[in-house]
Amino acid sequence: MLSRIYVISLWVTIFPCCAHASSQVVIFGGGSTPNDSQVSIELNTLWISEKIKQLHPERTIHTLYTDGNAAGVDVHRRDPSKNEMEIGQPLARIYNQHRKNQHVYNSSKIAENVSLSNSETVAKTLTELFDGTKPGEDLLLIYQGHGGHNPSNTNKNHFRLWDNTKMTVAELESLMSRANPKTTVRFVLPQCFSGAFTRSIYKEAQVENGLAIRMAALYLVGTKKREYEDTD
Repeated sequence: MLSRIYVISLWVTIFPCCAHASSQVVIFGGGSTPNDSQVSIELNTLWISEKIKQLHPERTIHTLYTDGNAAGVDVHRRDPSKNEMEIGQPLARIYNQHRKNQHVYNSSKIAENVSLSNSETVAKTLTELFDGTKPGEDLLLIYQGHGGHNPSNTNKNHFRLWDNTKMTVAELESLMSRANPKTTVRFVLPQCFSGAFTRSIYKEAQVENGLAIRMAALYLVGTKKREYEDTD
């Protein structure tokens, strides 16, 4: 029951009962390569998109996921039940490839209005959306994927995007600062090392610079009770 209450509370927080004049959602991510683009990320993305449509059909959803609509494989899952895999498993064990032998690769089922999710496309999409925001509008960013850590400078913690590209804390802050100051921006970042992204509420992602005047934001990050730490 507690988990259900938490989920309901989370969705109510993310999606207020009264939508703004224009409400847009950006769901982006996947993996940086097919090998780290697990089917669980794909299923989460499909579920989130469906829930948004059910709860707030008036919202416009922009989806950027792995290779977009390309024909190549971009998602993998483990399926040890396939006969051909079982047949090859003894030989795979000899070469220490028994886990890899159970992987099945396919093209993502996220096909509706989906774009490429490399750093260039994500930056271009966010730039256009932030530049176009108007007073009273609402923009929600949801990341579904993996995160990277830079121990020497956690402002360089990053999203791991398609084609082994990335977007850092500082780069996201620079994009978000383009939003109209009377626009509400929210984001949900459940990836590893997401704590450093809370600094996006500060000018140039530096705490000592004070809060960014151009931002009104609600930050939900995936670090449980350690939201303000720099690592997961």
